[in-house]
Amino acid sequence: MLNLALVNHPSTGDARTVIATAGAPAAPVVLHRRVAHVNSFNLGRCAAEYEPAGKAAGELRALFGWLRGAGIIPGASKGQAA
Repeated sequence: MLNLALVNHPSTGDARTVIATAGAPAAPVVLHRRVAHVNSFNLGRCAAEYEPAGKAAGELRALFGWLRGAGIIPGASKGQAA
């Protein structure tokens, strides 16, 4: 998984190339370096709690959905948060 990627920067594509060349799997979702991550961390929260409609929150939801769909983390059971 690419984390802290610079938005619209060629280094993200370069990192994907290196990962693919090494034959390693990579998540299709990229977490970019966004102010919401810093601001939420300072409050002891995640970006989805801090700014639910923001881009950082959308990336986190997309990553969580991909992880669940890939079977890497289980789906929520009754009574557990999704």
